[in-house]
Amino acid sequence: MMGFGYRIMPILIALLLSACASGARVISPFGDLRDGEGRLRPEGPHRGVDVWGNPGEAVLASADGQVQNVGEEPGVGCGKYVVVAHEQPLEIDGFLQKPDTRYCHLREQTVMAGDTIKRGQTVGYIGTTGWTRSPTQATGYEHVHWELLGYYKRVDPLPFTLGCFDPKRAYPTDRLVLTYPVQCKN
Repeated sequence: MMGFGYRIMPILIALLLSACASGARVISPFGDLRDGEGRLRPEGPHRGVDVWGNPGEAVLASADGQVQNVGEEPGVGCGKYVVVAHEQPLEIDGFLQKPDTRYCHLREQTVMAGDTIKRGQTVGYIGTTGWTRSPTQATGYEHVHWELLGYYKRVDPLPFTLGCFDPKRAYPTDRLVLTYPVQCKN
């Protein structure tokens, strides 16, 4: 029993905090050694953030940008994905950078490389492609794997996230701020 509690407690705390604070459910944070189901990650620390959503729900651009890449890594990694480049700078490791965001495990993509997109625009739909526990059926842990990519490394997007997308809100234009890549549930 102690082993189960040891594994599940961090996940429960992360779920409660993320659901209460933002309306979005983070089921596996950046750097986590376990996935959203509590299983050890054989590939090492998590290089993104998994945000829960129902299969088929919209995945939203977390900031304005230009679509750099739309692709697929079948059976491994991201599965179907979208990469968005952002013009607003972000300070990473003391350097101003123009980062990218990447959205993975999509059922389908709704944008094409070269498209200019706005925060909150649908870039795809939550699916089970790529390296997920059950690529052919719903398990209750469906999510968008969300990455923030600096010039040389992946960075935790949560410290740069203001919360849920609100179409009525004005967002800063002098620096990159992110919103969750899913429609928040209140």
